[in-house]
Amino acid sequence: MKDNLSFYSRRTDSHRHPKFKMLRQLYGGGSEGWAAEGRFWALNDIIAESEMCRLDVTIPRNKANISETLGLGLSDFDRFVDVLLSTDVELLFEIEPGIYSTKKVQERLDAVLVEREKSRKRKGNAEKSKSSGELNESSGEPNNKVKESKVQESTVQKSKVQENHFFCQSLKDLFKSKTKIKEPNFQTHLTPILELFQTIPEHLTETDIRNSIEETFNSLNPDINIRMDFLTANIASKIVSKHEAILNKIKQPLLEEARDARIQSAKDQREQAAQIAEEKTKELTELFNKNVEFFSAKEKVDIRKALMKNDWVYASSIINAKIEESAPFEI
Repeated sequence: MKDNLSFYSRRTDSHRHPKFKMLRQLYGGGSEGWAAEGRFWALNDIIAESEMCRLDVTIPRNKANISETLGLGLSDFDRFVDVLLSTDVELLFEIEPGIYSTKKVQERLDAVLVEREKSRKRKGNAEKSKSSGELNESSGEPNNKVKESKVQESTVQKSKVQENHFFCQSLKDLFKSKTKIKEPNFQTHLTPILELFQTIPEHLTETDIRNSIEETFNSLNPDINIRMDFLTANIASKIVSKHEAILNKIKQPLLEEARDARIQSAKDQREQAAQIAEEKTKELTELFNKNVEFFSAKEKVDIRKALMKNDWVYASSIINAKIEESAPFEI
């Protein structure tokens, strides 16, 4: 079964959302700001096409390929990801270290997977039914066994959800007030929705399931006919969204801790690099002053400029070249 997306929708006014305004401002506004928003949507497309809509940059080649596609260097890509993860923007979330996704594509994927699974089961049931019919016809046996099997299957399915379910009457009222269906059938209309109470995701409650059902019904147009498969898929999608929000809330301290660790690590690296540059600059300055007479006027100017900028690598390249050609050079 396909586990990614080839299509997702977005609101036409998304560019007016505060998150995108903040993203554009963090990149200086103007053309650079709009370029950052464009890169986000390109990244969102890449995520949607990825397996289970998860962007995996733990493999260097993957990271380099995505960076190249977005027109960014590796360090600029890391900064872009950090900005998208930040609490000011929150357009990206980290599933686990180095693996990212967005709420939009995950919500769409969850809904689509439900539909794909239902379609797969319908196809499988149709093939079974066809196979059973052919068997009975070829054997000369009546189709009573098939009918009996369907009756038994229906009885088993019905037994999963009883008509005295605590939400049964409320669900009937929702159908009557929010749809054209004024006399909902228990098996056809109520059971597919009530079964959502049978497997409640971790961290959710029956109240969360009930709220998801009511919110979905409240969004319906009572003058338009509904399809039960679409209705149940929309409810399931809303349940998944609530579950994801709770998981994100639980993971938030860990994400913040990981972000702080990345910031601290980058700070430590900068401080270490600055300390090394300071020590190297000091050593080269002393070496240069001891042997200043061996350098040409241009070399002296270039070395002094490099040392003033703590560019010890460039200064060292000039000084080391002079050491190799000057035997009396004082070390």
